[in-house]
Amino acid sequence: MKFFCTDGIRGRAIDLICSNIVVKLGQILGEKSKNVLIGYDTRISSPQIVNLLVNGIVTKSCNVDIVNVVSSPMVSFFLMNYKYDYGFMITASHNPYFDNGIKIFNSSGEKINPLEIDYIKEKFNHDIPFSLADKLGGLKYLNKNDEYLSFINSLIDFSNQHKIVVDCANGSFSFISEKIKLDNVTYINNQPNGKNINDHVGACYPEMLQNYVKSNNLDYGFAFDGDGDRLIMVDKKRIYQGDDIMVNLINYFHYDNVVFTKIVNQGLINYCKKNNIRHQICDIGDSNVLNAMKIENADFGGEPSGHFIYKDHLYSDGLFSLIRVLRIINTSRWISFDRYETFSYDILHSSELYQKKDEIENFIITSLSLDDFYLIRESGTEDKLRINIQSIDKDTINKIKTYFESLEK
Repeated sequence: MKFFCTDGIRGRAIDLICSNIVVKLGQILGEKSKNVLIGYDTRISSPQIVNLLVNGIVTKSCNVDIVNVVSSPMVSFFLMNYKYDYGFMITASHNPYFDNGIKIFNSSGEKINPLEIDYIKEKFNHDIPFSLADKLGGLKYLNKNDEYLSFINSLIDFSNQHKIVVDCANGSFSFISEKIKLDNVTYINNQPNGKNINDHVGACYPEMLQNYVKSNNLDYGFAFDGDGDRLIMVDKKRIYQGDDIMVNLINYFHYDNVVFTKIVNQGLINYCKKNNIRHQICDIGDSNVLNAMKIENADFGGEPSGHFIYKDHLYSDGLFSLIRVLRIINTSRWISFDRYETFSYDILHSSELYQKKDEIENFIITSLSLDDFYLIRESGTEDKLRINIQSIDKDTINKIKTYFESLEK
């Protein structure tokens, strides 16, 4: 199915609504379930997709609980604490409002594995009969937010001494974050209207947040993405990448067995080698991080994008990570590592540049030294080619930047 990607189902919202894929997905997993949970983000299309999914699920005599606007990590939290066969989060994460998708979680609150995805894809090739009306499943609307908030607030065992701002990306945490018991916090971009989720705000637009920190003379800024599973940090002087946060989590919590994805900054790899920290590299995607952590019995794993997973908290949760990072900056010294210079570039499949991808790769290869790094890959969530380059030499990165600028002319 063309809608399936590395993070469940994703595509243009209108395509999902006008196809039968959502109803059929509900039938497929409703057929093997008794009770399921559904949450959704603030996109204008999310309630419509919920309705289509419910229509498919209940026709297979499966009961549905809907928890309205929540984050992806909250769906995982509820699945871990209540008995459901599956959980669904209607979201396109960091994508713009006109995209949407469905993240699918198992009863343990983890994203379903590749074998389950293959099962779903295969079932799409067959007609699935509807149940008789007297065998329809039930539907309930619930509010479980207070339980999640109680858990998060129980983690705050320090006093926040810094003036901070939290950017909610007009997404899932917009109605939740202000109930967190933190001092000296301002919340912004927490007025969703269905179309402003991730609209030049949130974790993918840290420059906006940094300008806010400077203009209001604050100490730090933190940003979530649309469904709340990422965290990015800034101050007046710099934007901290996920790698910068990860090195501090590793140092403060004494993690000695960690997992990173392929595009981790090579400087962080060198830090781990220098400090005898066991580290493994996996494919991109937080579900791949989690799987590798289980195999390696790792303490911690993460991605430069701001996904962080802990052995005692087995799903990426921006709010959980915010509390841990605030503990570090309030009780300990923030550390750094010798970063490689980085450059990233996305090429749309529909652009003329996509036809030059081999030429572009050849230029990159001839520009880099043996100690440098590059990765060219197809995006798992968008119709783009993603290019990631790292070099120990700033002049090399500047040369590559200039090359890409010339391609745009």
